[in-house]
Order: sequence, then C-alpha cells, then structure tokens
Amino acid sequence: MSRMRNVVVVLLTLMLLALLALGACTKEVIKEVPVEKVVEKEVIQEVPVEKVVEVPVEPKVVKIGGLWDFTGPAAASHRGIVQGYKDYVQYVNEDLGGIDGVKVELDLPDTKYELALCIEGYERMQADQDLITLSSGNSAFTDAMKGRFAEDEIPYLEGHAGGRGLWPSPDYHYCYSIGYGDALAVFIDWALENWDKDRPMRIASLFIDHPMGWGMNNGGYQYARARGVEIVEATPFPVMAVDLSSELRVIQQKEPDWLIANAIHFNLPVIIKGAQAVGFKAPIAFPVLGLFGPFVISKYGAVGNGIVMTRLHAVPRYLPEEEMTEGRNKALEFFQRYNPQGDLADDETYYYGFCQARLICEAIRLTIEEVGVEGLNRETLNEYGYKRVKDLDMWDISPPLNYSSDDYRFTQAVQMAKIEDELVHGLGWVSNPPFVTAEGCVKSEHVAPGTWEEKGVKGIR
Repeated sequence: MSRMRNVVVVLLTLMLLALLALGACTKEVIKEVPVEKVVEKEVIQEVPVEKVVEVPVEPKVVKIGGLWDFTGPAAASHRGIVQGYKDYVQYVNEDLGGIDGVKVELDLPDTKYELALCIEGYERMQADQDLITLSSGNSAFTDAMKGRFAEDEIPYLEGHAGGRGLWPSPDYHYCYSIGYGDALAVFIDWALENWDKDRPMRIASLFIDHPMGWGMNNGGYQYARARGVEIVEATPFPVMAVDLSSELRVIQQKEPDWLIANAIHFNLPVIIKGAQAVGFKAPIAFPVLGLFGPFVISKYGAVGNGIVMTRLHAVPRYLPEEEMTEGRNKALEFFQRYNPQGDLADDETYYYGFCQARLICEAIRLTIEEVGVEGLNRETLNEYGYKRVKDLDMWDISPPLNYSSDDYRFTQAVQMAKIEDELVHGLGWVSNPPFVTAEGCVKSEHVAPGTWEEKGVKGIR
C-alpha cells in the first residue's frame, strides 16, 4: 500500500513538471511570433494592397492680351474698357469655374495711346505661347500691323473697324464692332429719313488729327456724298487742343445742318464749351459708337441734351425705365456687383470691354468644344472659335453677335440714340448697317456696292 502511494506521488509530480514545462514553451512561442504580426503577414500575402499616390495637376491657363490705355488722352474711355474685361474674366473664373475648367488670365499693359508701346506690347505677347489672342482699340496700331496677325498666326480682335483698308480682312483678323465710316453712314441714313427740306442736307465735321479722327474718311464721307449730302467743312484739330472756339466760329459761318464730331473723351469739354461760347446753332452728332452718352450726362448734365449718337450698347444705368428688360437688369446688377461705388462715369466703355471679353471667352469655349482642352491654341482658336460664333446672347445690351465670312464685324446692329433729360433715349436699332471702306461700299440698302471712284465721289483728303 505504501509502495502504491509513492508511485502515485511520483506520477503526480511528473505531471506537474510536464505542465510547467509546457507553459514555459507556450510563452516563448508567443513572444517570438506575436499574434498581430502573424495576422498582418497573412493578410498581406493573401490580399496585396497597392497605395495610389495622387499627384497634383496644375489647371490649364490661357492668356488674353489687350493693348489699351490706362493713362494718356484716351484713358477716360479705355479705363472703362479694361475694367469691363477684368470683371467679366473674374466672373468666368470665380462663378463659372473657368471655361470648361480652363482659367483665364489677362495681360494688359498700359499703352498710353502711343503706337510704339502698342508694338512693344504686341511683340512681347506674340512670343508668349500661352497667350492665344489679343485685342486693341488703337486705330494707329491696327493700321501699322495690318497683315502681321496672319503672318504671326495670332488671332486679333480689333475693338472697332477704325483702320484704313482692312477689307477684305486678312485671316486671323476679326472686328468686334462696325467702324467709324460705317457709323457715319448709319447716321446719314437716319438723318436723311428725317430730312424734310427740298435741298441737300449740309454737314460739317470736326475731328482729332489722328487715325481715329480720320476713321470716318474710311468710307463715311464718301457714303454721305454718294447719298447727295454736302460736306461744307472738315476741320481736324490737335488731340491735346484746349480751345476750339475759333474752329467752331468758322464752321458756324458755313451754316451746316449738323456738326459731326469725332473725338475722344479728353476733347468733349473743349467741343461743348466752344460750341456754347460761340452760340453754335446746328445740332451736334457723335456718330462714334456711342462712347460719350453716359460720360456727357455724368459730367455735364443737361448741357448734353439734344446730342445724337450712334451706339453699340444700351447702357442700363442711363436708360428710361420703359426701356429696361430682364437682360439689361441682369447687366446692371453685374455692373453694381463689381463696381458698388458706381464710379465709372462712362458705363458705355465698361460694357464695351465686358462684351468683348464675353465674345473672346465664347470663342475659346467653342474651340474646346471642338478640339478639347489639349487642342486649344492660336491656330484652333482661329479656325474653330471666332468663326463659329453664332447668336451669342449679350444680355440685351446689344443684339446677339454673329460671325460671317463676308462681314468680319461681329456687331450686326447699331442703335441711334439721343440725350434728353439727362437720359439716353433709344431712337431705334439699325440692323444690317452699311459696310464701307476707304475704297468703296461693300453693302448698303441705299448705295450699290462698288468703288467710290466708280461712283465719282471722294473723301475729305
């Protein structure tokens, strides 16, 4: 019995030692191969995980160039144009997210109404391949660069057809509006419709001695003579003239039925004060695309009453209430949003820049629609952008814009207007306005196409 008890004790002791040894071995295995590592290793082996590294992609940016004047004699009008460009591009980038995601930048050096600075700015822009189009309102620059835009293959939007002999237009050359000769022709047609005397109408002209001032000689004076109008006086004056009373006194003696003035903002007070000083009797017309209406009202009030204009845009802030529309209210809200102080005396030039920027952005959008963002460049903008603009809504500031292969002017309607009671009253829109050049009449409802030489009429020099 005692022997049996000893055997049992020995067996129990051995079992206890075995259990202790087994526990020690188990702790060692867990220490060498942690459970977490085993699981991680098995997961990696069974389901490989690939990390995706996102590389930031810079959004595509296109540049639009502009040769406009912040200072100098034309600054009063160009500053408004430039602000219109800036505000519309800001709206496109911030509110619309760009043009199909493409951001727009502006390159707008101050050209100070100097031809040399315009050419210098152009050469720099032409070398910048990110800049795919440019614009300018300097007639001397357009004259000097005729043909260069096609040679350099860079689309150029002329602010107005003020240059000499630009028809037929070279490729890569477009024009936002009708020209000064066209504007005078529109006025002549309107004035003759309201003419009730049994003698020829007589006009006199007073204009700055600059390519802009001479712009009406690009078919305008010839058109007037072709329609039987007599030009009794044509007087150029220096851009920086400070007194024109002597010139106006001479013109007064010729007894014109209308005085046609072609000048820049700097000259307006000189003309108006001179006319008052000599008691000028004939009504005054500014057929220079309506750039002066709001300016005259804001600066001279009732003094401007009676002035007649041809103009491109119905400027909301100076319209009678009955002429306001949904689109014009939208345009007015846009102006007030970006110019809360309303400090732009000449809203007309503001919308001039706004509308040009809208036209350019639409041409870029049409190009992207055709060739994609990566295919956007100067060549494709020329081929698939400007030439495909069709019925572009302008918020009722003007009728829709259109491109035509036989008329490079996007503006196909002009409004006759008159200042009364310190408001600009519309006298009706003229659709399909005459298209004239220094060489002849391209189209008109009243004058057959052909050269002025064939018609036996001349300009004023």
